[in-house]
Amino acid sequence: NMGIYFSDNPKYLFLYIQKECKNIEAIWISRNKKVIHNLREQHLPAYYLYSLKGVFSCLRAKVIFTAHGKHDISSALTGGSIHVELYHFVMALKKLRYDVFNYYPLLQKIRFKLKHPFIYFKPDYSISSSPFASQIVKSSLCLSKEKVFLTGFPRTDAMLSETNEDSENVQKVVGDQKYTHLIYFTPTWRDKILDFDYFAFELDENNLVDFLEKTDSILILRFHPTDMMRRETIATSHPRIIFENHDLPDAFSLLKKSSVLITDYSGIFFDYLLIDRPIIFANFDQQGYLNKRELYWDYDEITPGPKAPNWS
Repeated sequence: NMGIYFSDNPKYLFLYIQKECKNIEAIWISRNKKVIHNLREQHLPAYYLYSLKGVFSCLRAKVIFTAHGKHDISSALTGGSIHVELYHFVMALKKLRYDVFNYYPLLQKIRFKLKHPFIYFKPDYSISSSPFASQIVKSSLCLSKEKVFLTGFPRTDAMLSETNEDSENVQKVVGDQKYTHLIYFTPTWRDKILDFDYFAFELDENNLVDFLEKTDSILILRFHPTDMMRRETIATSHPRIIFENHDLPDAFSLLKKSSVLITDYSGIFFDYLLIDRPIIFANFDQQGYLNKRELYWDYDEITPGPKAPNWS
């Protein structure tokens, strides 16, 4: 996450180490001063990357743990560290990293390397949840079988446990509003943000609000951080339709509290399978999406739930 958020597998590993492994010095490094402030208020060791302590911590780190590559911390300052890529999924749906990059034409590879020089650092090790899922980790990171440990994921442990933080996070988004069902809509990132409108697929706001009222539900929409301009394309101010603006570091608190998950091409549904609740796949413009982004699996075979090609 480019060192901006306190989230995902590194977050839950960090919290576990602070609680259970007193003999390990674990430090959170971030480019976000607000994250550092919040962690220090909880008496957790955290340093701003561009501070003396941040630079010193990076230079002396024996092991670094990331979710999106070395640039989550600093590629320049951690060259001597053992790099463990924890990744940001239970099992990927879309092709990632080297499974995408290796098929680029040579000139496109060169342009991409020049534009994003820190993305394709191969880690020393990674983790997975099963021999089957580890196939993707190995191919996407160009790692051998011996370098992918079958440990399960810290975020999986977070999905299967309840904390005080979960209730606090839900209240941050929902406030004091009362409801029976929380419906959580978490679409994936789109390559061409301005070329796609989630609300263009037969959305009737009056019908949607009527449905939410009849079922005593609220709909929370969590767009990808790079896609938050989507909220400007729907002008509703109804309290049962809420845009989550990423004040929460990750989706897990709301995911655990939701009655139904709606997603499209995001691997977040693999996390949700752990709690065995209904999933709807809003496969808006399925063929258009698959033309631009290759998947590891056949979409209709791997996604275990009803498909809804439009809002109706």
